[in-house]
Amino acid sequence: MPVQSVLLMDTRAAAAAQLRGDVDLHLCLACEFIYNYAFDPQIQEFSARYEETQGFSPTFQAFHERLAEDLIERWNLRGKRILEIGCGKGEFLALLCRMGDNEGLGFDPAFVPERNPAAGDERVRYERTLYPPPAGLPPGWEAPDFVCCKMTLEHVRDVRHFVRTIRHGVRSAPRAVVFFQVPDARRIVEEAAFWDVYYEHCSYFTASCLTGLFEGAGFHVLDTWTDYGGQYLMLAAVHANRDGAAHPAVAAAPPDITPGRPARAVRPVPTLGTAGERALIAHGARMFEARVAEQVEGWRARIAEARSEGRQTILWGGGSKAVAFCSAMGASHQPDLVVDMNPHKQGTFLPGSGLEVVSPQRLRGRPDSLVIVMNPLYLEEVRASLSSMEIDWPAVALGKPRQ
Repeated sequence: MPVQSVLLMDTRAAAAAQLRGDVDLHLCLACEFIYNYAFDPQIQEFSARYEETQGFSPTFQAFHERLAEDLIERWNLRGKRILEIGCGKGEFLALLCRMGDNEGLGFDPAFVPERNPAAGDERVRYERTLYPPPAGLPPGWEAPDFVCCKMTLEHVRDVRHFVRTIRHGVRSAPRAVVFFQVPDARRIVEEAAFWDVYYEHCSYFTASCLTGLFEGAGFHVLDTWTDYGGQYLMLAAVHANRDGAAHPAVAAAPPDITPGRPARAVRPVPTLGTAGERALIAHGARMFEARVAEQVEGWRARIAEARSEGRQTILWGGGSKAVAFCSAMGASHQPDLVVDMNPHKQGTFLPGSGLEVVSPQRLRGRPDSLVIVMNPLYLEEVRASLSSMEIDWPAVALGKPRQ
């Protein structure tokens, strides 16, 4: 499949010529870590062309605001210093700083200064580089109060080294809470969600695996939970002392970092995999290929049926899921068009398939179509958009909606 799924492609030819790589998933039966054995980090590009944001969706914006509010309340993030690793376009860091009156520092080579969501706020800074920065952290940032890393760890090949680097980088802040968010591998395996397997994602985690990774790197894990319809796995941790417990400074300051109420609309998950849970993951992994093949054939049949009825097929969502979906469909069952609400994607072409990405307004006047929504959480949002344009087309979604 294409080695880059959210890199902006200005021409159909460039999109179709995108370099391809193999995805060869392996599961460690001992720790539940899933990784792409064939991954090559040297062919990845993280630059201003890397358009990963979902922030133009009202559904995602509401989730981000709720998550920011929950983290601020749970960890007393008011008037604090927040460091974000892999901040993307900077929206979430800007939210945390605006809602909690915090100071922020974000790192990401894909940050675009012209789209700074915290423009005019001198308390929030972004650096267009990977973490840790070559020149070291700016003065005063050796001891942040909160370290945030969302949807980044799955792109890292040597995850143990990466997490240990973060612990070493904030060693002067034993009370700092470290918050990570990654795709939940258990859901991907259980649903055979081939649309959530991308070349860029070389590492996949269950709650047990993620907990073991952080404990092995010298952290004390405070909590794990899932959110966003069970799609995202979250972890909160602090420095551990030699016996693995939380650093003494943590217990000495409960108002700052003691876990409070659980975040709203989330599902707690086990932190230690039992033998039964490991067996379920192993069984799901062994069945994954066959179940993916069954799902792919089902969607090919649906596209073929739409064509037989004179309908085109429209994908709603021009990100990684769309690239994975088109890669699986093959040349003979490609959709006709891709829609995305992100204006920076509109007018570009989907890596691999070369399908054009257009705005929702471009659907007006088109032939009757079947709309396939790339995320079930956006289904009602998409149906509302179609209704607002007086378009009466059937819309279905990939995956299973979860509370």
